[in-house]
Amino acid sequence: MYCFKCGKELQGTPAYCTYCGAKLQGSDENTLVGSFQDSGYSLTQTDAVYPEVSENSANADQPVLGMKWYKFIIYFQLFASMLMLIRDGFMAATGSHYGEDMEFVYALWPSLKIIDILYANICFLLVIFAFYVRMSLAKYRERGPKLYLALLLCNVVLPFLYFAAASLATGISVLEFLSANIIASALVLIVLFFVNKKYFNKRRHLFTAQ
Repeated sequence: MYCFKCGKELQGTPAYCTYCGAKLQGSDENTLVGSFQDSGYSLTQTDAVYPEVSENSANADQPVLGMKWYKFIIYFQLFASMLMLIRDGFMAATGSHYGEDMEFVYALWPSLKIIDILYANICFLLVIFAFYVRMSLAKYRERGPKLYLALLLCNVVLPFLYFAAASLATGISVLEFLSANIIASALVLIVLFFVNKKYFNKRRHLFTAQ
């Protein structure tokens, strides 16, 4: 028997596809339980391995939705975000973003070094938070999507707070610190926030683990 949705070959005649969770027409739900038990899995074990399948089974009226973007987030985007935060934190902690002018800059504005160290610590804390968000999403925890959206907002707000503090310390206008790349990155993150909010709202029934 083959799933009409994903085309995978299935053992027996299950009620739901064990790969994508699609409801299979004309099948007996009891057969699904039997096929799981015959393969050595209990329903509890299967829920742990395929949480999205069990959720689709429990919510038969919900449409079967793709999860490619979700996998991109937990397997690439969040790890890339962690690496960028580590890079920014290291540069701020060492003052390497000033290049050869570091000693001159800190001598001219001593309070700027304190701001850089504080910014570096916040970056490192966000790395830990990003990892926690990643694990929450991967385990289909109910709070996972909300934490992810909060992380996006933090990544938008943090650079502007840093530049505002640097402006107060140096007397230089905030606009002097802003570049086209920084503004473009902020706009991209804002767009991602609303796109992901809509994306995870449609998949709310999948994130139920506590």
